[in-house]
Amino acid sequence: MITDFGIFKRDIDISQFAVPLTRDSRDIQEVYRVENTELNILWELMLGIFKEEYIYTASDYGLDAWEKILDITPINLKDTQGRRNEILSVLIGQRPFTMPKVQEMLDFKYGKGVVTHSVNGDAYEYWLDFKPGNEYLLFNVWEYVEPIIPKNLLIKFKSTTRLSQSVYIGGVVDVKEIIRIDAKVDIDELSTSNNTYIGGVVDTKEIIRI
Repeated sequence: MITDFGIFKRDIDISQFAVPLTRDSRDIQEVYRVENTELNILWELMLGIFKEEYIYTASDYGLDAWEKILDITPINLKDTQGRRNEILSVLIGQRPFTMPKVQEMLDFKYGKGVVTHSVNGDAYEYWLDFKPGNEYLLFNVWEYVEPIIPKNLLIKFKSTTRLSQSVYIGGVVDVKEIIRIDAKVDIDELSTSNNTYIGGVVDTKEIIRI
């Protein structure tokens, strides 16, 4: 994609195309000098128009045209880059809304990997998984995807945090009657990647059998 139009810079000098019969004439040289100035100005104007055709390099003139085409009302007319991003997000979001296309839209708007999505077809659920620390975007993302998600899917949210420290599991039992507690932990059924502590406190006023 072209973003540096400096490569198209030209120093136009038409005298190089003059025929031997007239190129040494001072009158003709003066004509060339004047025309060279005008042609260089025209070339710069043409480059400016060319830049307006590309969203990444467009300024007010080109952005106004794109916004009218896509029916976009910019919040801040002075925020040129923000206007470009809004136009690009609308174009990226053109139908059809496939799963890869929606993920591309989410990555573009909120950052790659900030929000991922999946569908549980058996339960008719559409899941949005937020990267930890980005849960504050929940309502904003919901407003963004709700219009394009099939209405027979229930939108749900989650944020998965992986623990790398010790985990403590405990409890308190407070009874006033006879109670029996059978404690059994099957290690095969309790599988973690960390140290796990299982404990508890028993406070009773009657006979208790453990």
